[in-house]
Amino acid sequence: MYRQTDRRNEATLFNHMQSLRNLSRSPSVLCGDLYGAMGDIIHTLSATLENARIGIWVCDRDDPDLWQCLASTQSNTETFKRKELEDLIKRLDQDFIYAIDNASTLPRNEAKPVHFFTPHICAQLCASIQIDAQTLGIICCEYDDGPHRWALEEIYFTESIANFTSLFLIDYNRRVAEMKLFEAMRNDQLTGLANSSYFIQELKKKIALRPDCPLFLSLLDIRGFRHINDIHGHDVGDETLKNLALHLTRCFPDALIGRTASNEFILARYIENNEDMAKTSDQIIKLLKIDLPVGNDRLLLDVSIGAALYPQHGTRVKSLIRKCDIALFKAKETANASFVTFNEHLGQDYINHIRLKKKLKTALFDHRLINHYQPKVNLQNLEATTGEVLVRWQDQQGQFIPPAHFIPIAERTGMINELGRQVHNNICNDLCLVDAFSQSGHILSVNASVMELRNPNYVAQLLERMSQCHVKPHQLEIEVTESTFLDEDRITLENLKQLKKEGFALALDDFGTGYSSLSYLKQVHFDTIKIDRSFVTNIHQSKQNRDIATSLIKLFHDFDCQVVAEGIEFEAEADILRDLGCDFGQGFLYAAPMGIDEYAQYLDCSPISPKLSLGLFNSTQET
Repeated sequence: MYRQTDRRNEATLFNHMQSLRNLSRSPSVLCGDLYGAMGDIIHTLSATLENARIGIWVCDRDDPDLWQCLASTQSNTETFKRKELEDLIKRLDQDFIYAIDNASTLPRNEAKPVHFFTPHICAQLCASIQIDAQTLGIICCEYDDGPHRWALEEIYFTESIANFTSLFLIDYNRRVAEMKLFEAMRNDQLTGLANSSYFIQELKKKIALRPDCPLFLSLLDIRGFRHINDIHGHDVGDETLKNLALHLTRCFPDALIGRTASNEFILARYIENNEDMAKTSDQIIKLLKIDLPVGNDRLLLDVSIGAALYPQHGTRVKSLIRKCDIALFKAKETANASFVTFNEHLGQDYINHIRLKKKLKTALFDHRLINHYQPKVNLQNLEATTGEVLVRWQDQQGQFIPPAHFIPIAERTGMINELGRQVHNNICNDLCLVDAFSQSGHILSVNASVMELRNPNYVAQLLERMSQCHVKPHQLEIEVTESTFLDEDRITLENLKQLKKEGFALALDDFGTGYSSLSYLKQVHFDTIKIDRSFVTNIHQSKQNRDIATSLIKLFHDFDCQVVAEGIEFEAEADILRDLGCDFGQGFLYAAPMGIDEYAQYLDCSPISPKLSLGLFNSTQET
């Protein structure tokens, strides 16, 4: 009898071992298919525990408070909160197995079993699925048709299945973590597009796969993206990027697309023939202005695009991307969205830009920038009561670099703030040499860049510098361009209003060359508006310029602003402007920009001069 029992036990053990061996060879287990493997585990256990209700519950990786059923013999299963399973988890942490032969005979002081299934429980066997020495899963086996005395073989086999499940889940979690790491290494987390390194890797494969097929490569940059974040918030900014990524994948389903920077995307596409090139160009041009849904609203995006062609512009991937970047750099220089394809002239311009940027950085470090001053003359009495401060840069070879070359570089690179500080310090140093400037009525106009006005501390810093050289706010006029109002930046408007409140005069420069909207004249009251030189040149010969100037002067006077005409070079131009009622003139007819000593001499000799000082300079008097 004992031998028969031993043989039955041996047969049962052999069957259980064979079941585990077969389970370990299951395709779902080998491939790491979570739900397929859990189904195979349930099927293996069901073959031993016939007619039992069996299910597997595990702790959710993203929400540890939630326990979900991964597989079950029943169609309707419950999801549990951890607190509902707390007592059972504590017991399983200690004993690994919890078995009830007859639920109706449990002592009153015994905790009630968890109802994993419905209806009622007659017998229940729970095994712990342990990961990192914690119960993070439970296998539950139940009978609802009467008591069931759990045999040792059933308990051992269920425990073995739980251990197998633990090993599978540990391996599965490792695979998931590796996959997430792999995805993070190659894909952009926000948009799901290829990141920069993965894009380069895939682009190399595309070229190697078809080395003789031309390929179109382009970089796309969202203009003013920072202001989407500032005005609408970063959530809207993120949604905009995701929607643009989706838009690109729909427009170019056969292209390789990636995201290389915060608001920059890259696209590569085979060009089979001339017709394909024309089609691609048309699709790219349509991307210059994109109307995208964002939440319950829509945003109209302006996009700058730089492009290059393989193999026409190069065969090395990084070289092609760099040439796209150069073309994009040129596209971003324009006032509006634009599409630029690389050419050799752009390459040389970019090299010159890089060299000039390095030289400017050195010049700022060495304080090589100086101030020049140009008078603005009252056209009625030729009195020079105001002037403009103009920054000049003389390089180490003695050559003057035009402001039109280095000011845009300073603005794009952020060096404009340091440049502005040095201009203000130079004003203080220069005016300290001029006797009685603070007692004179002379006003100096100082340019303020868009970047400076976006600094919340701009006004306070300017007041501090001017107080050091005893210059009152009413003796300075802050001059801004129309581009200041393009982005409708809140801090910029607050700074302009604060400048006005502190007593600084405000001037609007180059009216008519850019934004040219009258809306900002309502937001900020300007004391002076300057007519651009393009409307002044040959005004005595051009009826069109004369008509434009007539309208502008009348309009600005209606806004209670004084009018300055720039670029006057001939008496005939000055005479026309005087007759039209223009208040001030500025240009080579009166004086070119000059150093502070020549400027003070000019003011001393000008008609109805403000006479800054009898001796002009303390230093001159000493010599």
